Amino acid sequence: MRRIAITSIVSAAAVVVAACGSSPKDNSPASPHPSAASAAPGQPCPLRTERTLLIWRKQPGQPDSALRVGDIDTVHCAPTLQTWKDGESKDAGHCSKIAWADDNPGYNENARPAAPLNEVIAEVGPAC
Repeated sequence: MRRIAITSIVSAAAVVVAACGSSPKDNSPASPHPSAASAAPGQPCPLRTERTLLIWRKQPGQPDSALRVGDIDTVHCAPTLQTWKDGESKDAGHCSKIAWADDNPGYNENARPAAPLNEVIAEVGPAC
């Protein structure tokens, strides 16, 4: 009986250790999160925002604008840097750029026109 109990405890510990080590991680500075995580339908995204990004936009007939977003797109449960271009216009006269907020200290995303970004990571649109 004692041997069965010890074997069960050792087996359970092995399962817990294996489960803890099974989640992939990308620790590179540009992508501090896994490439994507699938949340069960109706469940919140398990990824957590750690940094803030700024998205700057130019569009015809409007002053340049900007917005501050987290580094996780919780709707798609993926890093914002992987999904942000999908929501940006690719029409003539449009340009969108993204940068880390900490590379733009004191940036006022509410100013119109919005100031250009420093240390741009990526851009999309024909007017860039």
